[in-house]
Amino acid sequence: MKICDDVMPKCLQDDLEDYFMGPYASWTFVRDSTYGNRLDALSDTQVPSFAITCLVEGSIINEAIFSISRPILLCLCNKFDIDYSSVLRMRYGMHIPTPAPEHNNPHIDFNVPHTTALYYLNDSDGDTFFFGNDGSIINRVTPKKGRAVVFNGSIKHASSVPTKDPRIVLNLNFRGIQIE
Repeated sequence: MKICDDVMPKCLQDDLEDYFMGPYASWTFVRDSTYGNRLDALSDTQVPSFAITCLVEGSIINEAIFSISRPILLCLCNKFDIDYSSVLRMRYGMHIPTPAPEHNNPHIDFNVPHTTALYYLNDSDGDTFFFGNDGSIINRVTPKKGRAVVFNGSIKHASSVPTKDPRIVLNLNFRGIQIE
């Protein structure tokens, strides 16, 4: 796992935070932050959230959001030496302060070898948790505007719901293990 603060210049960090916290971002309601709207995959605990997906299976599905997000992708790939062309998915997630368990459902994003990167758009107290094979918490990262954490996608992880301000994260997945 690697963590880097200020992945992008502050002016770009501010622009992205303003856009996604403002009235022009079209957030979609999701029944559960881990399993989306798939009723067959939900655990007993459901934590609703909001999402905006701009790229799936390497194909751009929302050109406007992808264009806004491209600087994050380029800066992140540069900082962590990740192959830009291996991007598999780009999805924003937003949790708003609500009563919730300590963390959401532990999961991996894909069942193929991949690298996961989380880019935090704003400061928040909704930590990201990382789990060992036995299900114990082995690490946690507090969202800080401009921070990115990159890790082997086979590590189970979980978001958590903030108690104060919204938590906005861009989740990027890349084909192959590029970070150990």
